[in-house]
Amino acid sequence: MNYFKYCFLRLAGIDTDENKLENDFDRLVGRILRTNMNYFMFRDFQPRNIIIQDGEVYFINYQKGCRGPLQYDVASLLYDIMVQIPNEQKEELLEYYIEELGHYAPGEVTGFRELYYPIVLVRLLQMMGTLGLRGLHGLEHRFSTPIIPGLQEILYLFKNGKLGEDYPELQRVINMAFYTYFEPLPF
Repeated sequence: MNYFKYCFLRLAGIDTDENKLENDFDRLVGRILRTNMNYFMFRDFQPRNIIIQDGEVYFINYQKGCRGPLQYDVASLLYDIMVQIPNEQKEELLEYYIEELGHYAPGEVTGFRELYYPIVLVRLLQMMGTLGLRGLHGLEHRFSTPIIPGLQEILYLFKNGKLGEDYPELQRVINMAFYTYFEPLPF
């Protein structure tokens, strides 16, 4: 969370109420910690790390693998800012994943979606920190270009009720970044 705060918000010049933002982060982390953290978490599960060769699927770049929630890798794959999967298709793929999950870990299906979107938010905040550091500070164009879509993804989650009203300061600073510092794109 501090990565987002220091490497995106501060570099973008977004003013925050530190205490309120920390309270939002505490609520977010507290909510996520209610999930089962005993699954292999690839952590960098992005399309560029999936290779299909001769009809076989291979996964590369396991160096960051660790234990974590099932939701994280799905969030990494479906909410990859560089790919920008349409929201309707994300929902279809999520439904398919949950359906398949029921065959392998039926006990994990209940409550999966409730914790999925907070984990999506954490993943997107992490990505925004990287984009801020490399795009705003490092001035690398390929990292500054996805800033607007990244902010748009987070706003979509808030505006469509995926995150509830539990993170008001976070929502405020994302809105400020999107509407004050960056040109809005239509949903």
